[in-house]
Amino acid sequence: MCFHNSLTKKPKKVAAHYNVQVDEDLQEEIYHGNGFTFLNWPIVSMEQPDRLILKHWGLVPPWVKNDAEMKKMRSFNLNAKQETVFEKPSFKYGIQHQRCLVPSTGFFEWREINKKKIPYFISLKDTSIFSLAGIASTWIDPNSGKHMDTFAILTTEANEVMEMIHNTKKRMPVILSREDEYKWLNPLNQETDIHALCKPIDADRLTYYTIHPLISSRTQDTNVSEVLQAFNYPELNTLF
Repeated sequence: MCFHNSLTKKPKKVAAHYNVQVDEDLQEEIYHGNGFTFLNWPIVSMEQPDRLILKHWGLVPPWVKNDAEMKKMRSFNLNAKQETVFEKPSFKYGIQHQRCLVPSTGFFEWREINKKKIPYFISLKDTSIFSLAGIASTWIDPNSGKHMDTFAILTTEANEVMEMIHNTKKRMPVILSREDEYKWLNPLNQETDIHALCKPIDADRLTYYTIHPLISSRTQDTNVSEVLQAFNYPELNTLF
């Protein structure tokens, strides 16, 4: 799955990649964004394709009834499987009408070896900024009337590299090529068009390395540059 993302370029650089405007309140670089903290993430959406705006990671569909249900729902909706996204009540409106681009400079996944989980950082060889396919939703709290803009990242079956790294679930985020970014936002897309864009990226476009165990800490701040440092794990030296 994809619960950990990184965006180490400043908002103006990200906006320049998409040729869009940027809101002044966007935060600085994100070295490690943990989806389970439901943080705000800059995205480009079908509703506002000319701006980089913030939405909360963890999709909340509009029919959620209260705050308690919202908090439970978003934990399960950090990702959406592309194979079933048109079938799930939480996602079927968003996949048709509220698709979005989720900027990334790399994402994190863990490889399990002899019951130990080893963290990797994965990015693209040919570009420093790329897009993960996302869908969005706006939830209105029926008690307070407050709006919450949210999103989920689509996942697909793993390619050869991600099968090796994410060797338990064998999933990966849908990574869109540069030419497919605005195809993803095209409001005329049909279901077959959308599924065609969700194929796994070619494995030879990925680059990856093992990183510092700080990334897995539950007590220390992991949104720091140190999490991206290369780190050698002895367990890997015994693999053939």
